[in-house]
Amino acid sequence: MKQLFGNPFNRQAPREELMGRFFAGKHLDQAQLNFLHKTNQLLNLCIDKPYIAEMINNVDRDQIDEVHFNARWSSRSPKRSSSTSSR
Repeated sequence: MKQLFGNPFNRQAPREELMGRFFAGKHLDQAQLNFLHKTNQLLNLCIDKPYIAEMINNVDRDQIDEVHFNARWSSRSPKRSSSTSSR
């Protein structure tokens, strides 16, 4: 039975190691970040997963395209200079 479910204390060690690396500013790949996300008990308890899934499913394709367009457009706009000109 223990082999089926594993020892929960052994699962904490890799998570704590990854958290240490994360807080130290070291690079974590996507799989490691996903592991931290999926094993965060507080985060997982606080998320209303059915509500989030419903909201995602209700987003219109036109809204997604508009967000992509606005993000692309704003990244191309010229930056305003913060320096003042002397007279």
